[in-house]
Amino acid sequence: MRKYFRGIFIARVFFCLVFCSGLIFSGAKAQQPEKVELTNISGNAEVLLGGADEYTAAQEGMILESGDKIKTSGSSFAELSFNENNTNLVRLNENTGVQISISGDEKLAMAEGEIFSSISELPVGSVFEIRTPTAVSGARGTDWVTKVTEEGTDVEALESEPYVRHFETDGTLSKQITPVNAGQMTTVRKFQRPTPPRPLADARRQQWQQVKQQVRRNAEEAVIKRRERPPFDRQGFINKIKEERGQGRPSSSLSPAGRQNKSGVFVSREGERYPPQPRLSEQRQMPRPGDQQPLSAEKNRVIAPKAQERERAVGQPQANKAGPGKQVKPVPKNTAGPKGPKGPGGKR
Repeated sequence: MRKYFRGIFIARVFFCLVFCSGLIFSGAKAQQPEKVELTNISGNAEVLLGGADEYTAAQEGMILESGDKIKTSGSSFAELSFNENNTNLVRLNENTGVQISISGDEKLAMAEGEIFSSISELPVGSVFEIRTPTAVSGARGTDWVTKVTEEGTDVEALESEPYVRHFETDGTLSKQITPVNAGQMTTVRKFQRPTPPRPLADARRQQWQQVKQQVRRNAEEAVIKRRERPPFDRQGFINKIKEERGQGRPSSSLSPAGRQNKSGVFVSREGERYPPQPRLSEQRQMPRPGDQQPLSAEKNRVIAPKAQERERAVGQPQANKAGPGKQVKPVPKNTAGPKGPKGPGGKR
């Protein structure tokens, strides 16, 4: 009988140990730092990774961590994924600068620009939020646009109900949550509550629906590309940036084709270096008639004798070329007077 109860006791203890270890493992897995994948780039995008001291050209497949920064230039965009299945996506439109925060529910801090968000798969009890200088926009799972303007922050609800929160005058985030119905938008000015919702233009809403389809297609392709390329080597990427900078090659690209370092040497994306070529205007500069340009001392020494010859031709006093302490011989004058007509025999 004692052996029977002893067996039951051991079985219960074993079950409790297995159950507790499962909870500990799942909790440790949930506390792992979140990462963001740069899934797609169009045009020029640059990143500033933690541990690097300058922006460098971004590349698809990069893994960004909390504190990293990314920005896009004109006529460019970059797309980010916040989960393994590429179902929580954002697009940074042109001239947009953000910092990856991943601090609780807050995922991005945007200083300027415009972000399209399409969120459909979040852990239970969490939301996706974007911080701007005047507000915080977020959602449990929907499509919306957050834009920083001169007036404040515009939040456009494309589907479902995103929400917005404003900052109080003391800089703290308000606890008041203002939902925005689908097809409407609101503006949040500095230290002010959101304006009453107003209708969103149909053309604008259709435009973002097309963007959503494109972002989703790019995300599906990114999953395939991820399997084909090697994992992103973050430390190796940072070391390469520092090595290029030590060689005088800035890693920040000026154009899709290549870049120039401080000495003017053009460096292509393949690493080829070309010496700077003089501009056409510098190769041959022809002054236009009537232009008066300053002359250097070397040109003055060449032009001075020609100017003196012109002065002698018009009868102006001649400059003393012999220098100080020397006498200049006078030019002999014709004292015979003018010639008269010839007489007979050729004599005058």
